[in-house]
Amino acid sequence: MTTECPIVLYKYKDVTGDGIAHVEDMLRNNRLWFSSPREFNDRFDCRCIYDNGNSREEVVLRKTAYLARKGASLSDALAQAEHDIPQHPDELKNWQRQQIEAHSRRAANTGVLCLTPHRDNQLMWAHYAKGHTGVCIMFRVRDEREESQLGFIGEALPIEYADRCPVINFVRDDPGSVVRKAFLTKTSSYRYEAEWRIVRYDDGPGLKPIPRGIIGGVVLGVEIDSTTRNRVIQACAEYDGDVDIVKASLDPQTYGLQFECERTV
Repeated sequence: MTTECPIVLYKYKDVTGDGIAHVEDMLRNNRLWFSSPREFNDRFDCRCIYDNGNSREEVVLRKTAYLARKGASLSDALAQAEHDIPQHPDELKNWQRQQIEAHSRRAANTGVLCLTPHRDNQLMWAHYAKGHTGVCIMFRVRDEREESQLGFIGEALPIEYADRCPVINFVRDDPGSVVRKAFLTKTSSYRYEAEWRIVRYDDGPGLKPIPRGIIGGVVLGVEIDSTTRNRVIQACAEYDGDVDIVKASLDPQTYGLQFECERTV
């Protein structure tokens, strides 16, 4: 699995109903919606198995290390951990269960932005851009001349696809591993998406500001209607930066798509 972020990433958008207003808002106000995992269409997304079969000694040592990282002396951290961690096995299991429930609540209130390096995926045009009637927004991730990652989109990490749910153990897994398993692992059925994500574990879902000029282009779907097309182009013209207007069309020789930059606004 590659971890080198692509030069550009894309976001497919449905522009029917309120969708067009959301795209206009993105372009005019430089902000994007981060979703809660509860809103995902894949019911297995962010689903994990939790292992709480840790000994008391393991739990105490983990909490001691955590408190020491927060600034406590080693002796004070150990004393505090010994005081906080229950002695009785049943109470210890209940304590670990409470940690799992707290993580589940926090995970449900995490903001996630889903992206892909591909603008030509037919299934994604069908599913996320409502049968090619929507658009595909292009975000600049790296400066092509300096090869430097930009902030925000440069925080994106690749999804790992697997056939089994990941197992999380809060005592043995480091925080980065917990985030990777909980938010960056999906069923192999979605491998075609080649998804990258920005995960705001310490921030909830909702509208988040994005850097000005990070949107580099908008691909218009094959079946986008003329009224919506004009609204998208007008919003691009009002964007704080140059935006390529790209038209997708059916390739007459294959089951693929062709792309032509019509203009830059």
